[in-house]
Amino acid sequence: ELADIRKEMTLSEISHLIGVVFVTFFAAYKGFSKCFLFGFFVMLVNVLMNLYPSLLQQENKRRIDKLMLSRRGIIESANDFLMTVFDIDHTRHRSPINAVTHMLGAALAYSFYDSKPAVFTQHFSITSKTYPKLTLF
Repeated sequence: ELADIRKEMTLSEISHLIGVVFVTFFAAYKGFSKCFLFGFFVMLVNVLMNLYPSLLQQENKRRIDKLMLSRRGIIESANDFLMTVFDIDHTRHRSPINAVTHMLGAALAYSFYDSKPAVFTQHFSITSKTYPKLTLF
């Protein structure tokens, strides 16, 4: 879901930047053809309508990337917990049944473990929707 929003933002940012380039050429042409005030006004509107939204989208993409990385960190920390405490390793098993048995044994041992890692959520909004921010305690 967040990856789709980020993709839409990237496409919108590219279209705004293409608009900045074309309108800048038009404003420069008008500025050099003795319509300096009109060229300046067009360039001012160009910055407000094309460049500013592009910069806002870049900032929001950074926030989305940070959220996606925080989710990855929680997943990696849970994997690290399983690998260190319950001895799940990246090994080559000669039989798929042996690999599944190894994973089921570790999952069963994890279910009996008393102090499991906990994840707490805080909600924040990027657009009109609110998304949970996951933190590992």
